[in-house]
Amino acid sequence: MNFGRKSSVLVALALTAALLLTAIGTRSIFAGASATAVSLVLPSGFSNPEGMELLSAGEKHYLLCGTEGEQSFVLLLDENGQVVDQSTVSAHMAYPLYRKGNLSLVCPYRGGTKEEFGVGVYTYTVRRDELDTKLFIDLPQIYVEGRNDFDVDSAGRYYAPHTPMEETILLFEYSGWLLNQIASSHGEFSSLAVSPDDVLYTRYSDESKLGVKVLPDSIREETQLGEPPLFDSEIPQGSFRFLNADLVIDESGDLFDVQPDTHLFSRTAETGGDLNCAAALTSGRVLVKTGDSRADAFENGELIGSYEFGEELISLAADEDRAAAVVRGEEGWYFVPVTDDLLEESDGSSRGESSAEGSSQTGGSSSPEESSQPPTGSDQTAEIFSLSESARIDRDAQKIYLPANTTYAALKNMLRVQNGTLEAQKPNGVPLVSGYVMTGAVLLAKNESGEVTDGLTAVVPGDLSGTGRLTQTDSKLLYRVLNGTAELDEASFSAADLDGDGQLTTADLLILKKELSKSP
Repeated sequence: MNFGRKSSVLVALALTAALLLTAIGTRSIFAGASATAVSLVLPSGFSNPEGMELLSAGEKHYLLCGTEGEQSFVLLLDENGQVVDQSTVSAHMAYPLYRKGNLSLVCPYRGGTKEEFGVGVYTYTVRRDELDTKLFIDLPQIYVEGRNDFDVDSAGRYYAPHTPMEETILLFEYSGWLLNQIASSHGEFSSLAVSPDDVLYTRYSDESKLGVKVLPDSIREETQLGEPPLFDSEIPQGSFRFLNADLVIDESGDLFDVQPDTHLFSRTAETGGDLNCAAALTSGRVLVKTGDSRADAFENGELIGSYEFGEELISLAADEDRAAAVVRGEEGWYFVPVTDDLLEESDGSSRGESSAEGSSQTGGSSSPEESSQPPTGSDQTAEIFSLSESARIDRDAQKIYLPANTTYAALKNMLRVQNGTLEAQKPNGVPLVSGYVMTGAVLLAKNESGEVTDGLTAVVPGDLSGTGRLTQTDSKLLYRVLNGTAELDEASFSAADLDGDGQLTTADLLILKKELSKSP
């Protein structure tokens, strides 16, 4: 009897200790929400990593990858955010790739001379309880800067368009052996992507059509791989990636459905969100980061609400019908299950949080009472005036200069239209009502009669590609302009002229690269 009582006490104490440890390891970071955030302990030497990306590894597991300096790490997490296994490598990771149980860390490098460059790839076999079989291959003189410069298919074959063999895609086995090649008859390949169901997509520097090719199950050295046929399709802007086999997001935050029969793209929604922080559930719901602590939720191309995280949102991933996020708070990094109690349903009106958050990103905006009043115009003339130093208007050129990551909601708080209303259009003429304001967008002031009496062209310094943000695509485009293989329109030229001397030189490229290095 005494032994039984002692056992019961020990069990009770053990349960209490377990609950205390769980409470210490998690904390609620949401006002009025039941979800808890599990504190993540990163490997030693990673105090301020960048490029943090959460990936679904299937079977209710996730992978978290990051890099700092010349070191990178991988954490294998279970569905509750607990670390199952971890690994580090001595290389700077550009981005991770995951396909059917294999994780690849893509690590470009540069040596001391112009000819010394390439990409190193670290590959893991991912199991439920461990990261196994780490392999390394070195592919010299393969140029990789962004996500669409290097990809992998479900068989573990790597695809590289920027190689010593011009106008040719090289295919490598997971061992690094050169397996095959695809030659182009349409000029240089600008980028490529391989879908989760092994469809190869190619884009070209001098071609407005999209190359689409279903890859064969088996590829050998003697396999004749013809060039992907070209199709008239909606083409993603800048970099793009697959959220699943049926859905694509591009650099401007636009979502595209993949047509099941033709494999072509069809734009379904303009989110203005972050390409690198988005996820799609099997239910059809899509989550896209659109603010520092917010992810908008879309269904059938329509905004249905927002998930509010209360801390800085870093990455999203979906495992079938569940999603998870990585957020960064004042006390560290957290794994957050994305549950419905975090969802604030949309009422169809503009969110006050969007304006406030966007204003903080652009250095703040002044209220009319705090700002100098713009001069009074005639009743028939509507004119745009800036209420913030962040929005600089050049009346001689009829341009307005804006910082990167300025949302349209924030911009409306930074401007006043005297005797009229403000409307905005994207460079292609489509109304701009949400998301980031990009280079080439047009702001229009209409008077009470609906007449346009003032107009300004937006210029976001460094945003050459028209996304409203600074990305590696802008750097690549400016490089091509400097070597004479690309041209810019007037607005993009102004965005590229970062030193303001009226001409484009390597000095502008250096400034842009410096700004990109500051980006998270």
